Amino acid sequence: MAVRETSVEVIKARAGVDPTRPEYDWNDNWESLTGDKQTWFYPWQGFELYRELPRQGLAERWVERGLAGYINPRRHVRPTSALRARTFTDLFYGRMQINPALLALGNVLNDQTRTVEIWNATFEPTVLTGIAREETDGIDLDISLPRPLAPLEAITLQVGVTTTGPANIDATFSFEAENLPATSLRVTGTRTVVFSLLPDTSKSYTEKLAWVSSVFTSHDGTEQRMALTESPDTVISFTVSSHDAQIHFLDSLLWGWQHRIYALPLWHRASRAKAPAFAETYTIQCDTEHAGFREGGMGILWGAFDRFETFEVAGILPGQLTLRRPLGANWPPRTPVMACRPARLPVEVGSSWQHGNLGSAALSFVFTEVEQEEPEDSATTYRGHPLLVKAPNWVAPKEEKNTRNIEVFESALKARFTVMNNDVPSVVSQHSWWLKGLDNHMAFRRWLFARRGRVVPFWAPSWKADMILAADTDPGQSQITVKAIGYRNFYGSRAGREDLMIFLKNGGHLIRRVSNAAAGPDSKTEIVRVDQEFSAGLKVSDVKMICFLGLHRLDADEVEIDWRSDNLALCNQNMRLLTDGNI
Repeated sequence: MAVRETSVEVIKARAGVDPTRPEYDWNDNWESLTGDKQTWFYPWQGFELYRELPRQGLAERWVERGLAGYINPRRHVRPTSALRARTFTDLFYGRMQINPALLALGNVLNDQTRTVEIWNATFEPTVLTGIAREETDGIDLDISLPRPLAPLEAITLQVGVTTTGPANIDATFSFEAENLPATSLRVTGTRTVVFSLLPDTSKSYTEKLAWVSSVFTSHDGTEQRMALTESPDTVISFTVSSHDAQIHFLDSLLWGWQHRIYALPLWHRASRAKAPAFAETYTIQCDTEHAGFREGGMGILWGAFDRFETFEVAGILPGQLTLRRPLGANWPPRTPVMACRPARLPVEVGSSWQHGNLGSAALSFVFTEVEQEEPEDSATTYRGHPLLVKAPNWVAPKEEKNTRNIEVFESALKARFTVMNNDVPSVVSQHSWWLKGLDNHMAFRRWLFARRGRVVPFWAPSWKADMILAADTDPGQSQITVKAIGYRNFYGSRAGREDLMIFLKNGGHLIRRVSNAAAGPDSKTEIVRVDQEFSAGLKVSDVKMICFLGLHRLDADEVEIDWRSDNLALCNQNMRLLTDGNI
């Protein structure tokens, strides 16, 4: 509100007194303002103030007058040169306003249209005369210039974004108007094309998780392990085999988009719509527990390679997805619903053509975002580390490799001698696990995330019948009689062979640590003494298998899961026995 400059009387600045002059014009309104020509009123803004500092009786005079300072009554308050206080108007009016000024599109999976508002936030008419564009390929504005704008007039523009253009979107539109500073609209995002071709289910479909860790091994086998990444990189590999339009569509995808980011459906974690999904609705009814959906992530309703619809996830509930924008088409029940991940192809992709209309390509997609799962270990522990009791798949042989840490020195005259750095070998064994059902798969996946590659150790049995019980053990005894295997002479209760896991036929198990071993009553048996007694005894008929129990770690940072279907997977992984004795 404006203040008119008039003659000023003497005004005392007493506490609680409104210092506004009687001739202040309360009838002015916003439309009457003409900018900086007016003097804006704030208390004492634009006036000289004089403070009298009492020299005698300071406290008494302040109490008497009830003020902390006052304008000297012997002098008039006179206006100085006109000043202007910054107000809400300065921050909001007098310019062009764009709402929103930033369009963060995220992943652009298909052509999109967004609405922005341009407002002439001034009290004078103006004209939009031009638009300066920077990196705006594939982005259009529906406006014709010049465009007159009345005072306080707002117009809406449609911003069209297509999938054609640079992979990374960082466009700027600078709107120029008469007598006003330029105002900018920024558009950001990433153009993504859906890789909608179905994998060939007769070929392998693998998921590789790759952590990064560092393992330093000393001469005696002691290890120092350190994780360099918390989450793994993910690579999905499969083969696309097809003919006619599909295989030529694959050829065009590779030709025009191989160097860019694809939206890759998680075929191995596909869910299905439990009810029809109608156009203009914001929900999809499907199983969301292990499907890999993320809030703010991408998803797809898939019908065929050329008939699908992508969506962005706004919320995840048990059995329901909430979408950020409504669906554009109707989808029947049982339609596959999948989460998508942004992924890239390598610089070189090979294809094989059987004839001019039939071909295939082996593809490996690298996720551009890390996969994150909540680590979860076994609830059962032994000596401070989790215990893995998951039997391997015995369809294929279980391979093992023993490696000795020795150094061999040979002179020019072929004289040889060796230095043994560790008196026990390093054992690497191959394990295969069948993962049936998404519940079992996710439990195993969380166990892998708890391992962080080669870093976090765990206890695991050898799954071999390393000892055979030769006689019953009476209740209260702390020893067992087993068939002679040379334990006393060769194993000697050393690291890696000093713990036993006894599997019982009733499904339970017992764990004992060997304290020492001795010869049995005859040459065919040995007596193995353990650290705990068998309170209920141990009968030969009750024992299924006695295995060595060892502390292991994964032998590699990469773990590969071979998906045989969306409900069955096979994981082959090597485990290394730790024998440094610090357990």
